[in-house]
Amino acid sequence: MIKKIGLTAGMVALSVGMSVGSDAQSAPFTTNRLESSHGISELKPVNFFSAGKAALMARGQENGRRKYFSFFEMDTDRTLNPEPRLTVEMPEDAVFYDFAPVFHKDQDSLLFLNKDGVQILDSVSGSVRDLVAVSSIYKQNGSPLFAQMDFAFDVNGDDLADLLVPDFDGYRLMLGDGKGGFGAEMRLDMPVEMRVSGSTPRYSQFPSYAFDANFDGRKDVVFRRDKSFLVYLQQADGRYASSAVAYDFDINIVGNSFGALVASNERYSDQSDLAETNIETIQDINGDGIMDIVTQTDHAKGLFNRSTRYGFHYGYESNGRIAYDQNPAASILLKGITASTRHIDFSDDGRIDFAGGAVNIGIGKIIGILLSGSVSIPVMFYEQDENGGYSEDPLYRKKVSVDFDMSSGQSSVPVVEMTDIDGDGHKDLILSKDDDSLRIYKATSSGRKLFARKAIELDLALPKNGEFVTAGDLNGDTKGDLMMHYSRLGTDGTDKRNKIVVLIAN
Repeated sequence: MIKKIGLTAGMVALSVGMSVGSDAQSAPFTTNRLESSHGISELKPVNFFSAGKAALMARGQENGRRKYFSFFEMDTDRTLNPEPRLTVEMPEDAVFYDFAPVFHKDQDSLLFLNKDGVQILDSVSGSVRDLVAVSSIYKQNGSPLFAQMDFAFDVNGDDLADLLVPDFDGYRLMLGDGKGGFGAEMRLDMPVEMRVSGSTPRYSQFPSYAFDANFDGRKDVVFRRDKSFLVYLQQADGRYASSAVAYDFDINIVGNSFGALVASNERYSDQSDLAETNIETIQDINGDGIMDIVTQTDHAKGLFNRSTRYGFHYGYESNGRIAYDQNPAASILLKGITASTRHIDFSDDGRIDFAGGAVNIGIGKIIGILLSGSVSIPVMFYEQDENGGYSEDPLYRKKVSVDFDMSSGQSSVPVVEMTDIDGDGHKDLILSKDDDSLRIYKATSSGRKLFARKAIELDLALPKNGEFVTAGDLNGDTKGDLMMHYSRLGTDGTDKRNKIVVLIAN
């Protein structure tokens, strides 16, 4: 049973409408401060109550296993309503949750997967009803993990959610009709894999995608296993083939099947000279509408001599199927131990750029950490050119500091975020300075420098984990807003445990 919580037991506003910045006239944000009755694990904009209008979703746990979703709306003056419109508890028998557009392409519903099938939350009443019965590999209820799984997404290209659920004898696929219903179940003979840990069997899935793999204009269901795409082709009538066609690609990577991983572990047991390549992401990188493969090659020669190379293999059509060259068309080399890498379009030109931090950890650096309790990490930015290439040297770089608490063993994670806060079509860079201020480097009109040298500095208490600060457009003005929460475990201070801070771009 789901529990709807009244507003008196939900959220309480601390303050709304404070400007953050050196002076009110130049302040880029208006601050909303909220307090929750439960710990917070994630903040995210979701078009939940109506199509095309975002609400703030606050997800978190309390008292061990109890899991909550709270939804806040924007007022007409484009500030965040201090009280949630709805706070609900996740059903105890649910294993996973997902957000997906069931009724309208611009409105997401909250779905739950349990051992019997999929349920949906009514955004008005806060009640839950059964959506569709479907068998799966998830036969037990009450998982203590508060986990999202992408079981509802657009498979056939109509911008509405379909259901793809793994079972022991294949995947169950049901296509949505846009009215809250789903068509007859289709079974794809893609098996899950049993992996043995000690004497305990565990079942795992292979990554799944939906894209046009044979260039017939229809999206197919695609699984990646080792060096192959297993493609379930969409037919002219909208149904899918029950058996897969294998599209192999000749890229030297470590496979993701159990057998390939075991062989890799045996091969690379010696860490003195290691070079191992894995697939880091599969997405359209160069903006041509075809899925690309980005590989990550980790080089290690002993404990301290490390580097990572990212290779970009751009997809193309060959004999009516998607194909890739063995050698990458472009690459980026980061020397040292990498951190906070991401693929993001800096200038909204449709081509995905790259940012990442890397630091060489040697004896001298370790001694410096012991003496100062911190280490400086350079974050480097590479912009993709019109031919899909990246320069050898970064276009821009900035240093961020990671602090270490020698007594507790904890370390801080700096804020590294990019969002367009002024609506000019170029993403601005946001970095933390210590744990009490943010620095905003505005995007420049000239691509030569990428970001301004002088920063706008905002005084603000930050979480120790910079991943708790995220960006998104909450009020629909095309400007990026910032959302932050603090550790639900109290590592930022017990007084901040349930706090929410939202910065709305002015």
